[in-house]
Amino acid sequence: MDTDYLLNLEQQFYQEGYEQGLSEKAKENYIEGKQFGLQVGFQRFVILGQIQGIVEVLKSSLVDGSSILKNVESIERLLADIQMSNDDDAVAEYESVIVKVRNKLRNVLLSLHRQCGRAGDPLTLESIEEASTRVAGQLKAYVEEENEEDVVNGQDHAMEW
Repeated sequence: MDTDYLLNLEQQFYQEGYEQGLSEKAKENYIEGKQFGLQVGFQRFVILGQIQGIVEVLKSSLVDGSSILKNVESIERLLADIQMSNDDDAVAEYESVIVKVRNKLRNVLLSLHRQCGRAGDPLTLESIEEASTRVAGQLKAYVEEENEEDVVNGQDHAMEW
C-alpha cells in the first residue's frame, strides 16, 4: 500500500482552501468595486442633474440679452460637454468642468439674489450641494486613526441604499 500521498494531504487541503478563499475574495472584491462605482457615479451625476434643472428654470425665466442669461447658457454648454464614460481622460475632464460649472452657478445665484433684493433665504450652491448629499449620500472612507470600537469591516463601508 502506497502511503506517500498521506504525507502531502495537509498541503493538498491547505492549497485547496487557499485557492477557494482566493476565488471567493476575487468575487467579493468585484461586487464591492461595482457597488462603489455605481455609488460614486450616482453621487457625481445627481449634482449635475440638480444643476441642469436649475439652469432650465433660470433659462426659461430670464430676459434675453441679460448677462445672467449668458452665464446660464454657458453653464448649459459646459454640462452638455460632460462625457458619461469612465476613462481617465473623461474623469479628469469632469473634475475640470465641474469646478467651472460650480463657480459660474455660484456667480449666477449671487447675481440673482442681488437683483431680487435681500428678501428670504437665497438659493446658494452650498444648499444645492447639501441637497445633493442628502439624496445621494456621502461615501464612507477608511481612516487609519479610527478608534477600536469604530472600526468596521469592508462591507460596512458600503452605503446603505
